[in-house]
Order: sequence, then C-alpha cells, then structure tokens
Amino acid sequence: MRGKVEGIIFDEQIKDLQKQIACVSVVISQAHDNIEALDAKINKENQSLIVLDTHKACVSLYVTDQPAAMLNQSCIQAFQKIGHPKLPVEKSDAKSALSKELSELMELNDRLTDSLLDTTTKYLELDRTETIGGIDEAVQQEMAAKSCAEFGYDNINLD
Repeated sequence: MRGKVEGIIFDEQIKDLQKQIACVSVVISQAHDNIEALDAKINKENQSLIVLDTHKACVSLYVTDQPAAMLNQSCIQAFQKIGHPKLPVEKSDAKSALSKELSELMELNDRLTDSLLDTTTKYLELDRTETIGGIDEAVQQEMAAKSCAEFGYDNINLD
C-alpha cells in the first residue's frame, strides 16, 4: 500500500516537473525571440546611421570633387539609397512623406490588431462565464492545466 501511495506521489511530481519544464521552455523561447527582434532593430538603426553619414560625406565630396565621389562605390550606394545631390528636394521630400505615412499606418495596424485581440479575449471570457457551469468548470480546469502562473510565469500558457 505504501509503495502504491509513493508511486502516485512520484507520478504527480513527474507531471508537475514536466509542466514546469514546458513553461520554462516557453519563457526561454519568448526571451530568445525578443533578443532576436531587438538585435534586428539595432542592426537596422546602425545600417541607417552608416548610410546617412556616408551620404553626408559623399555629398561633401561631390561638392569638392565630383569625379571622385562618382567613382567611389560607397558614394554610389549612398546616392542610390538616399538620393543624388542634384535630385530635386521636393521629390525626395514626397517619398519621405509617403514613407512616414506608411510607417504610421503600420503602427496603427499593430495597435488595432492588439485591440482586436484584447477585445476578442474579453468577449470569449464573457461568453465563457455565461455557459453552463459544467462546461465552464471544464474550461477553467483545462486553462489551469495549461497555465504557467503557478511557477511564476503569468500570461504564459502551454499550447
């Protein structure tokens, strides 16, 4: 009898440890994704600064030594990305305005998507509270089984 009780206890401990390992794995994966996203953002900003500074230096070179600037591969690349020094400013400004508008629209889309997700979640929670008690209890048990909150990882759920 004692062995059977110990077996049940060990079985529960194993399930608990397996769930905790799965929760930690989810948190590790999220942290890894966050690091990759931050690294990509930093690299993009760095490349942008390099191109802007190169363009500025090449414009100065173009003013003093046009052939040298036009034969310099870095200058050619910078002029292709940002614009030739003789390119009318209004065309460049129009592109900049459109790019800014696109960026703002993408940010709005992200905010709307987040809002939709929040609203959908609230709706589902409201809908769940109005269901028959047996179904609601089953859903709560399933959510508790997938939740990592018991290990200190709020808002982390196993799929």
